[in-house]
Amino acid sequence: MEEPNQTIQSEIIRVIESKPYILQEPPKGKNRLYFEVSPYLKQHEDNPVDWYPWCKEAFEKAQKENKLIFVSIGYSTCHWCHVMERESFSNPEIANLMNRYFVPIKIDREERPDLDRIFMLICEITIRNCGWPLNVILTPDGLPIFVATYIPPNSIGGMIGMRELIPKIAEIWREKKKEIEENGKKIVKVIKNLNNEIFRASREKKIQKDITSQSFDVIKSYFDEDYGGFGYGQKFPNVPILIFLLKFWNKTKNKTALHIVEKTLDSMADGGIYDHIGGGFHRYTVDRKWLVPHFEKMLYDQALLILIYSQAYKVLKKQRYREVVRETINYLFENLYDDEIGGFFSAEDAESEGEEGKFYLWEYDEIRKLCTDEEFEIIQRYFGISPYGNNQSFPQKNIIHISSDTQRISEIYKKDKDEVERIISEVKRKMKIEREKRIRPFKDTKILTDWNALTIIALTQAYHIIEDKNIIQKAEKASKFLIEKTTDEYGKLYHVYKDGKRGVLGMLEDYSFLTLALIELYFSNLERYFVEKSIYFAEEMIKMFYDEQIGLFRNQNSQTDFVFTRSVDIFDHSIPSGNSVALECMLKLYKLTGREKYIKISERMIENISHIAEENPLACSYFLQAMELFSGNTTEIAIVGKREDAMLFVKEFQKRYIPNYVIALIEDDRDREIFFAKDFRQKDGKTTIYICSNFVCKEPKTDINDAIRLLDDSDF
Repeated sequence: MEEPNQTIQSEIIRVIESKPYILQEPPKGKNRLYFEVSPYLKQHEDNPVDWYPWCKEAFEKAQKENKLIFVSIGYSTCHWCHVMERESFSNPEIANLMNRYFVPIKIDREERPDLDRIFMLICEITIRNCGWPLNVILTPDGLPIFVATYIPPNSIGGMIGMRELIPKIAEIWREKKKEIEENGKKIVKVIKNLNNEIFRASREKKIQKDITSQSFDVIKSYFDEDYGGFGYGQKFPNVPILIFLLKFWNKTKNKTALHIVEKTLDSMADGGIYDHIGGGFHRYTVDRKWLVPHFEKMLYDQALLILIYSQAYKVLKKQRYREVVRETINYLFENLYDDEIGGFFSAEDAESEGEEGKFYLWEYDEIRKLCTDEEFEIIQRYFGISPYGNNQSFPQKNIIHISSDTQRISEIYKKDKDEVERIISEVKRKMKIEREKRIRPFKDTKILTDWNALTIIALTQAYHIIEDKNIIQKAEKASKFLIEKTTDEYGKLYHVYKDGKRGVLGMLEDYSFLTLALIELYFSNLERYFVEKSIYFAEEMIKMFYDEQIGLFRNQNSQTDFVFTRSVDIFDHSIPSGNSVALECMLKLYKLTGREKYIKISERMIENISHIAEENPLACSYFLQAMELFSGNTTEIAIVGKREDAMLFVKEFQKRYIPNYVIALIEDDRDREIFFAKDFRQKDGKTTIYICSNFVCKEPKTDINDAIRLLDDSDF
């Protein structure tokens, strides 16, 4: 058996790039990031640091010159990444130290989430307090020997600075090389064994079919009753948890589960995390009350929040939720959408003109000047505006949030509620026009396959509650863009598209999210093209990522360059885990097609993950909601007849919250080759609707209204 460092060396040197990196000399004043397309990497092309992208040549140089490798990971909208770039990477003195002792590598975590996860795992094992920027120092053979997040230029308050750290690390490497390598080997061994130990322990336990009740109890214990959300510090939307809770309520009618969802969605919609002027959500808030956001806007957050507000609207019928969905979609279409090609951009930064939140914050007088006296007294109370600012993080600045409801304001000023709402709408219109005169934050215009697929899923859900054809048309256009432009002539999917070029071989999330997006599109438009493509990508996903030995999907395929191992990820991060989405795909495709392969893979996955999810429900909530397709009641609908007739029923059906369902349209023999409903036939020569639960069907209906009544009378 090879020693860990030998294995790592052979794997690193065997880097297989989607487009092989050819060593070129950049123009004067630029480094090698000049040749990259990632906006984040290009933000560093003028640094005096001799940056390399992640490539074979960087490791060859490190081995040839016996230099350590300084890997720095960030992303274009990361505030502290910008700070470190300004303080250290733009500093000629610090850059000279880095170039002298290191081979520096810059990684965009959004472009290479597979590498980011591996290095983040190293961070979690070693220092635990992890985030971005993430800086890891490796030996020339790729062994991790030092991990840190933000590093100041000079040592301060117990934090070592770059000026002191670099020569210190170099000295230790010279004097204690063997000891350092041994420590690196130990870290690698832990990483390589970690998943095996977890899954082995899980398999030794007796499997329970339904673990949702115990999981709900754990999640409930973290709920913030006062402000919604989970925990009592920084607040993230945690949408997968809310999706699970809504499904749990649907199954059990547990009022607490629905209350947690409603309280959290209400608080976010009122809070500073939501952009009340331009629509869309910021990434998180630094406080418990959802007031003070970190102002970056990420595509995946918009998608996930559109999805959950759409689902919650079906249950609670709150018009505010529908407004949030509409406004967030408008933000997407206005600011993150490339209408020419049909793809969605990744993010907008938190900073503009070097200041956090400058685009979004307001001084008292700025708003006062835009309003009549009548408008200002209402908007001042509605948004909680103060001459001194309405928060402690940004003195003299106001964060726009809802401080008082319109009913209360109408009572105070003795005005009709509709008139108050009209005034608020007019002031928001004026504020948006005024804000557009400011310099917008930087926009990251790379297009990521997994995030775009997630956005397609969200748009299909929004279309159920907002019957605007533009929404579903853009979802369809985005899906065809992904199929045609991020897939090569051999049918291989890629992760990144930028400036007409695709790059980085697709990872599990790309395949699983796109497969699910195509399934959901089919459920919304019943066009066979989409279900056929979903089956194609599902089969490719199984072929390239499924590991029969462990019964789970790997994050990378065997052709992707990797560091220590082809990792397995079962925990939700900013987006749901690839394995959880893959499970949902397998179960829905089994329900659609009846293919045994899909249910067998699903059973293996559930066997391996269920106990881990039971012990870590907050981190595995998307798995828990997907598992409901296996352990809970499901609705299978087969429509035999014409598509135009079927769509009348589908539009009515999808206005309801029925979470665990599949729909199949049987128009001809080609459909019978695909779907489970091979033997279903028309009744009396009319379009016929079969409504089934767990493959047990009720009396078929030929009248749409009768079918809807049957649906409403059933316990789904």
